[in-house]
Amino acid sequence: MLNENAVEPGFVIGYDRRFLSDKAAEWFASVLAANGITVSFIDKYVPTPIVMFKAKEMNTHYSACITASHNPADYNGVKVFIRGGRDADEVITAKIEQQISQLQPSDVKTIDFEDAVAQGKIVVINPMNEFVDSIIDFIDIEAIKKANLRVLIDPMFGVAKNACKRC
Repeated sequence: MLNENAVEPGFVIGYDRRFLSDKAAEWFASVLAANGITVSFIDKYVPTPIVMFKAKEMNTHYSACITASHNPADYNGVKVFIRGGRDADEVITAKIEQQISQLQPSDVKTIDFEDAVAQGKIVVINPMNEFVDSIIDFIDIEAIKKANLRVLIDPMFGVAKNACKRC
């Protein structure tokens, strides 16, 4: 269900496990929704590549993940992606920062997150299975099984934790 005034193909937003990332992502989605942009909101913390995957799949102009990425949690912020699910370069980032710097708090329109979901302005999604399936499509599972490998993974309490069955 898409808002008829929405800028299509919309915007994907994801977030990681860091403190308040989920709340920041909800606020970001609420601002976009209040401004006529339909948001596909990933329903739980995910690794950044999942946001990029979904943005590419949906052919969005822009998308974002609330994350500190590989940096310490103190550096939590917004990682912006452009068409194709690619990282925004410094030129695009500077333009976004310049536009934000001109805003006053009173310029920022928002809508209650749950109201926006009920109105179809924010669509809650979970692309985890699609993402995993897309990876499986690229690898030779049988060759890996025959290789008799032993693999160790330590997600270090990171966002990949929800992708690991035994972690």
